[in-house]
Amino acid sequence: MLISYKWLERYFDEKLPEAEKISSALTMHSFEVESFEAVEGDTVFNIKILPDRAHDCLSHRGIAREISVILGTRLNKEEYELKPLSGIPESKKVTINYIDQKICPRFSALVIENIKIKESPGWLREILKSIGQKSINNVVDITNYVMFSMGQPLHAYDLSRLNQKDGVIDFGVRMSQKGEKLITLDGKEYEMPGGLLVIENEGAVGIAGIKGGNSSRIDENTKSIVIEAANFNPVAVRKSSKAIGLRTDASIRFENDISPKLTLRALEMARGLVLELASTKDTIIEGFADFYPIRRSDYKVGVSLEEIKKITGIDFDDKEIKKILDRALLKYEVINPRDVIVSLAKENLGKPYKYGASVTADAPNAFDCSSFISWLYAQAGISIPRISIDQYIYGAEISREKTKPGDLVFCNTHRDNRGVFHRKSIEFLPGTEVTKPVDHDGIYLGNGEVAHSTEIKGKIIVELLDESDSFKDIVGFRRVKEIDKDRYVISVPFERLDLRQPADLIEEIARIYGYENIKPKKLEETSAEVFTDKNSYYADLMKDILIGEGFSEIISYSFKNNGKIELLNPIASDKGFLRADLKNSMHDLLEFNFSNAELLGLTEVKVFEVGTIFNSKAEHLSLAVAVKNNEKQKVVDEAVRAVISKISDDLKIDLMKFGVIEGGIYEGDFEKAIKNLPEPKEVIKFESRPNLKFKTPSVYPFVLRDVAVFVPNGISADEVFAIIKKEGGNLLTRVRLFDVFEKTTEDGEKKISYAFRLVFQSQSRTLTDEEMNTIMERINKAVNAKLNWQVR
Repeated sequence: MLISYKWLERYFDEKLPEAEKISSALTMHSFEVESFEAVEGDTVFNIKILPDRAHDCLSHRGIAREISVILGTRLNKEEYELKPLSGIPESKKVTINYIDQKICPRFSALVIENIKIKESPGWLREILKSIGQKSINNVVDITNYVMFSMGQPLHAYDLSRLNQKDGVIDFGVRMSQKGEKLITLDGKEYEMPGGLLVIENEGAVGIAGIKGGNSSRIDENTKSIVIEAANFNPVAVRKSSKAIGLRTDASIRFENDISPKLTLRALEMARGLVLELASTKDTIIEGFADFYPIRRSDYKVGVSLEEIKKITGIDFDDKEIKKILDRALLKYEVINPRDVIVSLAKENLGKPYKYGASVTADAPNAFDCSSFISWLYAQAGISIPRISIDQYIYGAEISREKTKPGDLVFCNTHRDNRGVFHRKSIEFLPGTEVTKPVDHDGIYLGNGEVAHSTEIKGKIIVELLDESDSFKDIVGFRRVKEIDKDRYVISVPFERLDLRQPADLIEEIARIYGYENIKPKKLEETSAEVFTDKNSYYADLMKDILIGEGFSEIISYSFKNNGKIELLNPIASDKGFLRADLKNSMHDLLEFNFSNAELLGLTEVKVFEVGTIFNSKAEHLSLAVAVKNNEKQKVVDEAVRAVISKISDDLKIDLMKFGVIEGGIYEGDFEKAIKNLPEPKEVIKFESRPNLKFKTPSVYPFVLRDVAVFVPNGISADEVFAIIKKEGGNLLTRVRLFDVFEKTTEDGEKKISYAFRLVFQSQSRTLTDEEMNTIMERINKAVNAKLNWQVR
């Protein structure tokens, strides 16, 4: 994103540091600054905002906050704070209907009448120009200014050009119909496929989150406007953008997800700017409309000092953490979880019961049993599963005698009106079973009392545990491990969608502290007992034997296009099953490698693999050994049998009892074969091989040429080889002597014939016949130039 230095200055009470210092600070703590350059009296940064922070930092306000946090430069609170639209009546001219909140969580609109469309003032034109934006007119420029300031896209409609019924404009958001057409603001016509997100007003008037329609454009004739500030589903916007090949500044922000709480704040900023730059003596704010069916509470995230130390490896103290959180502009309190949980449980007595109540949307106004528990812990900065059975599995088992206030009590009510007796984890560890079903839970308050949200009473109540009808069949007591450590509980700013769990908060603390300040530490010595896995131990011994016999290890995919176990979520269409054997992959790899044997300098291919195979009942470690050459199949099979026999002798097992040889490939159940071998008592020592060098293989095809040379008796093959190698140049990658014979001429002179196979290959291109002919002519000429040497 392009960020203007002058624009950033608006957010600060004091002078900003030099551009170079800002660039370095952001790069080390936040995002990579790819470049910065002077642009007509300004400095513009090109900053690579990563997806995890795009929701709050694809804006000048977000970058200003980062600079303040990192460098300690004081923000101008009036400029930085975002005030929501308030004191405005409900519009009588705009209504919002026909919206699925899954694709559009929020849609807000503001109606302003009797304005004047004109050229923007110089400061606005210049600041938009600095980041590559063309000035259109005062209203359109205001919508762009707001988006680049705070990250919330806006769109302005000419009110008179929208369809009205009885003087009312009805907006909606829907999916497009296949073949539906729309002309956008830039004059281009799009014939839309089905399923695009569009703004509805008796027909599509815009591609939602991407670009507005030309039919309701703002121009010099516009007198009254509707400003839209919406929040669209990021996946839906991304799909729409890809489908029509149109990506805009607005769509980039929506597809990275932004907070729905930005809409009214953006409209408030736009309202002020319109009144400043486009008002007349007759301008009025007619009203606003706001579709926001599910209003979610702000998140709370907590972490203990011990957790921070453990993850970062830094010996922080309480004072340092508080200083960092203050720098980060995060509101927090240090609490004792048990005290908060018990206190809030008592404060919420009498709150109504609602089955399936959402922790973020319904709380703290309504709860079911497990959402009550989850919400209480969330307020104490502890995230636990939402469903009672998952909470039961998540917690650590404790006895009733050791139960303290704030611990959890689980039971089976034996009421089957909804059939929700859970025997298996649903979300936490799906499929994990429990011995007794769980369908209800509560918070232990001490003195034998439990607080719980009960459907029977329709509210949250306190009862004596021994007298409660709900808790007659107690399944168990659980303790959440984080409950006994004081926690820093942060009220997450609404725009910070990246702070959702303790690890996020710890990462925030670490980056503000400075990764460069984290010093390396030697790991503490452990007294843990070291053991050697039996399968790995004998597999390594077997590998050493095979490598000693000239075999190479291969590793093939566990995912195949057929098998006995099908995957629910395959990584590719041709990898939908777990492999049932190794031999099929081995066969394909044998063929491929043998076709490249000359390039590898081999006359035969000898490979093996040790890997897990899967059938419908179990999985086990399998061994495959294979040989391929130009010999008869019987000879090849015997070669495989010989090496299997050597392994069997060395390991003192009979591998042929656990496998078969077919087509030059042995495969057997290695795990079963070594079952009766003794447990290993030693570790195989790793031996480094420092002289190994690895070379990237060429992706281009190799070319073979043969050359046979008659030379006088006494000339060695190495002498001929030297000339061939020299004249072959860099493209000659391998030379192999494959035939030698002696011949006596008619005059009694003895000569020797050496036949070489030459392999040519380029790292950058496919070789041509013309190139090869030139090289071979050069080799032939050099050989024939030697006394009594002759290319046959």
